[in-house]
Amino acid sequence: MLGLHDRLSRLPTELLDMIFDAAWAEQRPPGPLNRVLCPFYDRIAWRSIRIDLPARLAQFFEFRLVLASLIGVLRRTSTLKKLALDARFVLNIFLSQMEPTYALPAHLRTLVLTCATDNQKDPYRAAETPTGVVKSHYLLHSWPGVDDLEVVLWQQTHSRVLQFITSFPILRRLQLSTKSPVPDFAGALAALQNSNSLHELVFVGKPKKGWTLPDELEQLADLRSLKLVGEWHRLAPSDIDRICDLPLRRFELGLDSELCLQSFYEALQRGKLPDLQILHLDNLSCRVGHKLTEHELRFSWERQLGQVEECMNTWHRADWTDNFSLETFRALSDMCRDREIKIAGTLARALFVEQEVDSLQADIDLLKRLIRSRGSGLYHGINKGRLYADNFDYFGAAGDYKYTDD
Repeated sequence: MLGLHDRLSRLPTELLDMIFDAAWAEQRPPGPLNRVLCPFYDRIAWRSIRIDLPARLAQFFEFRLVLASLIGVLRRTSTLKKLALDARFVLNIFLSQMEPTYALPAHLRTLVLTCATDNQKDPYRAAETPTGVVKSHYLLHSWPGVDDLEVVLWQQTHSRVLQFITSFPILRRLQLSTKSPVPDFAGALAALQNSNSLHELVFVGKPKKGWTLPDELEQLADLRSLKLVGEWHRLAPSDIDRICDLPLRRFELGLDSELCLQSFYEALQRGKLPDLQILHLDNLSCRVGHKLTEHELRFSWERQLGQVEECMNTWHRADWTDNFSLETFRALSDMCRDREIKIAGTLARALFVEQEVDSLQADIDLLKRLIRSRGSGLYHGINKGRLYADNFDYFGAAGDYKYTDD
């Protein structure tokens, strides 16, 4: 006698779609009923897919034999919104399909590609480089639904990444990442079908000294946000000026990133980035610690000193660098306040932390001076080293030190 799962698998696909849609309308399915019915589980349960190794891809197909191809997998994932692919292995699957119309689901919104590119000139066509050249013997389909594209560029072998970028005509966000000291961002920007649709651009890299930003940046007439992640402190002041010539409303530095803040500050001093509204800085971090109140402090100076020192250890200053100094950041903050530019990110409270730590250090220095003053006169000798928590006459005469929040 056939089991329930086997009887279900014999039903028409259209009827099974209706059954599983009704059964899992209000909750996520716990798992596939069996291997044959696995596609119906995939269609409802999967929202993010990452394929980056041939072995993983083979295993992927092994348990989904009924689908027979990657196209079938993606067509049946109706809730899939984000797809990550290592294009060194699987990008060609999309480009070589007989029906590229179905290679990506129409409802996909974010695509992450790890690709391979090559900056070397063709020895047979020395005047040409792969940068900006889009050629393919495949008929590439257009996916207007994908508006967020992340591409990781490698420098080992040639790739069809440039021609693949042309398949997304209405990109709102583009992230380009590379480990090469000479990033090939120009080709990807040149491959954009509609540069005016791009509102957010992210560069991830660490270009060497002498590398310049691509001229294609000037074509991004409606770019609203630019984020730099990595080591960008080697950019020439002229490149900083080119960044500040963009119509940006938001400029962002990512975690553990570097930029020559002085060049950026001088560009803003000259009135550049007139539409800038948010300066988001996550490149350095600081920490707001505990703030003592008067009733928390012990009466004696020795005990107050210990408490203030313990309190100061809960505060962490930002680790300022030569390229991103405290003095320049102070000046930049004053300018942003005058221009009504909001500073956000981990550095938003950096100056507040500096002020509080300086105040705590001043209190510590004062307490140490007061304690040392007891080393002469009436309190020298037999009284040396005792705690004066109960000596009201002394504090009344000398003037009690009180720590305040001012």
